[in-house]
Amino acid sequence: MADLEAILSALRHAPGIGDDDPNALMRALQAVNGYVLGAVRHEVVERRAERESGQTERQWQAASGPCLRRLFATGLYLAVAHLVTGGNDHDPAAMFAAGLNITLTGLAAPA
Repeated sequence: MADLEAILSALRHAPGIGDDDPNALMRALQAVNGYVLGAVRHEVVERRAERESGQTERQWQAASGPCLRRLFATGLYLAVAHLVTGGNDHDPAAMFAAGLNITLTGLAAPA
């Protein structure tokens, strides 16, 4: 209850949420919880894959590189290719913080 109270108190006073609108508060809580749970689920899946395959993420990426390059060469996966070949921010803590910031910024935006 104390954690929930702290989260709701912070969200309740955030710009764009509205102190008097319980429905807006519930939507904000669901958005934040959805982001956090999704991030945790992603981390669990990655760690499980590493354990089951015996390969680190980097080893898997290196092994998958030739196949991905062939797929990207078809021109059918431009957005995925852009992400995979151009992204370099792989620090999980930094990625989580940035994603949470995006979520909270969106919640604070006027409707």
